[in-house]
Amino acid sequence: MRDSWHKYMSLGYVHTVAFPNGAKGEGPIKDQVAQLLADDAYRAVEVSWVKDPEEREKLAEFLAEADVDVVFLTSFPMTAHGVYFCDLSEEGRQAAVELGKKLIDEAYLYGARMMLVGSGPDPGPEKRAEGLKQLAKSLGELCSYARSKAKDHVLTITLEHFDREIDKKFLLGPTAETAAFIRELRQEHDNLGITLDQSHLYQLGEDAEESARLAGECIVHAHFANCIVKDSSHPLYGDKHTPFSVPGGEVGPEQIARFLEALAKSGYFSRPQPTRRPVVSLEVNVMSGEGSPEEIIQATKEAFLKGWELADLGIAPRFEV
Repeated sequence: MRDSWHKYMSLGYVHTVAFPNGAKGEGPIKDQVAQLLADDAYRAVEVSWVKDPEEREKLAEFLAEADVDVVFLTSFPMTAHGVYFCDLSEEGRQAAVELGKKLIDEAYLYGARMMLVGSGPDPGPEKRAEGLKQLAKSLGELCSYARSKAKDHVLTITLEHFDREIDKKFLLGPTAETAAFIRELRQEHDNLGITLDQSHLYQLGEDAEESARLAGECIVHAHFANCIVKDSSHPLYGDKHTPFSVPGGEVGPEQIARFLEALAKSGYFSRPQPTRRPVVSLEVNVMSGEGSPEEIIQATKEAFLKGWELADLGIAPRFEV
């Protein structure tokens, strides 16, 4: 592509893989987010919970002035509390929703326009339908709560689907099933969508273009990410967010280019999104590669730049730089 990606999308980075302390909601999170956003390649950032009230306010104040798109991640606090939205126990499901509502409040504090959630573990084929009913109730309640708390914008709940057999082993799951499930719920809740994560498609054994076609208008967010799936004995096997350069990985610049093209073909870059521009974030864990965190973050961006050069989106730009 000759044009700047800024004319099509906001490139982001996931704070919690760049600075793993963020997964625990601890540390100098505001300063770390500022460090990421000091690179003008990024006009979006993905953050999670912040335990310390003072640090939380610092981050909120910084993001209010930063003029970037913010995505809020729930997986770490949900895991830390041992709750999930598809829990077959009604008591467990309600506990997950109550935590989800608190996280919606925190997401609004940071000016986030999307909150990313996962389904929770797959209960197995015999109980899958029951799990989906529980998940549908949970997402509906979260969407309604988000609308009730809205001021200048409505927070969109975006479901990221994971593998069902390799690593996370979540209820959702294959893209076709996820898309059908979300489309049904969107008839009542328009602040709901799908996050398409590149590495999860490999873990699901899916083709990126076909997955993007299946998810279609439900896609509201995406991740560039790599994984190792061919060697189950590899220490980085599964959903480890490996660097794009790791031997045995599935994703490099060529695959980044094809993913961009698949998103473009699905209409993702051409439709209005909950964020000001369509967001695609880099999700590479600095703990899963060789080199300093700064070197891995830089190499990750360089892989994207090479992929962007190789891509042909076949669409006109929508934005000024």
